[in-house]
Amino acid sequence: MRWISHITVPRLGVALQAVMVSMLGLSAVVAWSTWTAETNKRQTDATLRYIDPLMDRDYIRYLWEFEEFTLCFERQTGRHISYARYAEVQKKPESFKLAAAWWDLLENDHKQHEECGKPLNAEEKLMVIYGRLEALSSCARQKLCSFGRIEDMIEAFDHMTLLAISNYFLLTRHYDKAISRAWTMDGALIDLIGLAEKHVFEGRASATAHAATLDSRGKLVEGQPAITPEAINAMRSKRTRCDQPVGGASAEWRRCATAER
Repeated sequence: MRWISHITVPRLGVALQAVMVSMLGLSAVVAWSTWTAETNKRQTDATLRYIDPLMDRDYIRYLWEFEEFTLCFERQTGRHISYARYAEVQKKPESFKLAAAWWDLLENDHKQHEECGKPLNAEEKLMVIYGRLEALSSCARQKLCSFGRIEDMIEAFDHMTLLAISNYFLLTRHYDKAISRAWTMDGALIDLIGLAEKHVFEGRASATAHAATLDSRGKLVEGQPAITPEAINAMRSKRTRCDQPVGGASAEWRRCATAER
């Protein structure tokens, strides 16, 4: 029983302190693990909620309509920026001319492409497409969703067809080029498109690494205005479906209906 003589009050106090520190450390590890698991679950649930509208039948039909129109339009012009990386497209001056012609057709209801026509209610459908994609990307940028979760679920929505029109969206970020009259897509969509490009052109491993980089980045806030005085004047002079055709007789309100393609 000689060992009992070694148990002194100071030593007992040190031992108790060590036990308390160990228990506190274990509690901290458990709390951190629980918090991390709960955060991951919340991000997964939020990402699923924002991806779900991208599997809606109307959304998919709208996206496919614009792919059909864009591919036809590009074949007729002999130039292409669909299914290409944005980083490469924005370096070519001819890309901006092609994008401006594409937007000119879609933003002017009285214009139709001679060979390709164009989707009915084009801007309305574009807003559905853009709004849902921007909402998902903004959710991830604000850390409510996760780019990593988006990459995990990317096969659940049509990320491939998105690349048919993605560059037409992103080129509007160049205000000085006057690509579009009213569309200036300078939000978080560029992150989602960048992830889709990584997945398509480089593979899942590269996309997963890129998603981790996006998730570790701090919150970003755009600093430039979304509209210029010149853009306001251009929007005010826009001809819509409701305008009386040149040379047409006066008639009752036309309900702004677009003619059949």
